[in-house]
Amino acid sequence: MSSTWKLIHGLNLMLGGLCLVGGSAMYFPKLIEIYDLAHSTGGWLLSIGSSFLLIGDIQEWINNNRKYRLVSEQHQSRCSMEIISLFSACGSANYVLGSILLIPNFDKYVLYGNYLILIGSTIIFISSIIKINRNHSMVDLFSCFGALGYFSGVTLLIPYFVINSFRLNLSASLCVFGGFCFFISSLFLQYSYFY
Repeated sequence: MSSTWKLIHGLNLMLGGLCLVGGSAMYFPKLIEIYDLAHSTGGWLLSIGSSFLLIGDIQEWINNNRKYRLVSEQHQSRCSMEIISLFSACGSANYVLGSILLIPNFDKYVLYGNYLILIGSTIIFISSIIKINRNHSMVDLFSCFGALGYFSGVTLLIPYFVINSFRLNLSASLCVFGGFCFFISSLFLQYSYFY
């Protein structure tokens, strides 16, 4: 991997984490009262942030595909790393689709957006656990925490529960925590690349 590739990969994940933090923060009830475009801004920031994560995951998948193709005796390792990278990219793709459905233009599909984010969080959590088992990396540990934050936060918005301001604040806080963990994960990645 070249330094340029590492820099671009790390920046995609960093920008993704920052946009997820900003997008999640737009869903605090007080901010929604003050700022008319909070829902719209939140949906767009979440969509952009999850797109950056998806690009980073696709980069990783392409890199693993290329890296392990060069070493034929590591066939088993190649297949499993390619599958894990592709699995992680599928989780990020669910985030992208789910986040797009949170944009107010798609109001009647918000519930489907939440379910897609729950599915994406589950996929990212599982792929991060597998990576932690293989690499023992802080990058994957914080990615796991990020997925847990979003899974917990979005679960609180499912309409089967009573939605009140406490639940909305807790949901937004857990999602901000999730985005922050994705950002911290990207910092550990940059550290591992360059130090």
